[in-house]
Amino acid sequence: MNFWNRLQWRQNAPLALPVVAGQVGHIAASVADSVMVGRLGTIPLAAVSLANSILSVPLVFGIGMAYGLTPLVAHAHGQRRRAKGQQLFKNAVAVNVAAAVLMTIMAYAMAWGAEQTGQDPRVIDAYRDYFFIVSLSYVPFMLFMAGKQYLEGLGETKIPMRLSIAGNSLNIVLNALLIFGWFGFPEWGMMGAGVATLIARVAMMLGMYWALFSQKRIDAEVWAAARVTLHRVWALLKLGVPTGFQYIFEVSAFALSAWIIGTYGATALAAHQVAISLASISYMAATGLGAAATIRIGQYLGQRDHGSAREAATSLFGLTVLFMTFTGLLFLFGRNLFPFLY
Repeated sequence: MNFWNRLQWRQNAPLALPVVAGQVGHIAASVADSVMVGRLGTIPLAAVSLANSILSVPLVFGIGMAYGLTPLVAHAHGQRRRAKGQQLFKNAVAVNVAAAVLMTIMAYAMAWGAEQTGQDPRVIDAYRDYFFIVSLSYVPFMLFMAGKQYLEGLGETKIPMRLSIAGNSLNIVLNALLIFGWFGFPEWGMMGAGVATLIARVAMMLGMYWALFSQKRIDAEVWAAARVTLHRVWALLKLGVPTGFQYIFEVSAFALSAWIIGTYGATALAAHQVAISLASISYMAATGLGAAATIRIGQYLGQRDHGSAREAATSLFGLTVLFMTFTGLLFLFGRNLFPFLY
């Protein structure tokens, strides 16, 4: 078992780096919100921390659910069955919309629970508008994810990366305009950060479907003829649901820690947000490397090349270990510098 296969590294890097950038983009909106809202004071930063600790759990469940599409499309692509991949995509759109509704219900149930845990009343009052607006972005986010995972299954990782970068850049610009009221825009504070996130995710969704249909990555006739079937939905759920719950188990511990820390006051919760938002970047980058492994393995299995599938998996595992070691050292030695970003 060779973790440092140079040929595999050269083949994996062009695929993995855009996927990693796209994965980090999922969490970048909440990190940008935290950094920019932090300029408003301790209470707003603590309120964003509470809101995002709740919103992140359904979000990662949705991301895991969406992953069910990628290996199926990659396998079909490896077999050169393009129409099958497009049919799976249409089924994934339906599954993801249903998942977004479930995510919203989950978020509101968690919000009710969080409010019963003795949080600072000022934080509870401050977080509600932001929470409500960002929860509306689950539907466009999950529609974007359907397109993203479809393209990544085809090995086309640069389009989702560019859309993610563009969407997060738009979010930062809108944050500046709507949080602080620059250039005559309304000064909405925390609510402005929520509106910026919602607009950015809608824009990313629209950009994704424009890229899919205008550039013929989805054939209009195949799309129109495709049907949502129990067989395909079940195939997506068999892969997506376990992944979604795995992500919930990983992230819910961090959400619970935010609720516990919040009982010590707004300052403690704001400090927790600084640490956890930075840690979440490295976590999502690692999931991006895992997603890249899924794509490579799915394509090789579609070609019945089991040896190359094994080599791709071990190579990306080694790359993940190397990356997480680097970020761990970065956080260790930069722990006194990163808080000044907020």
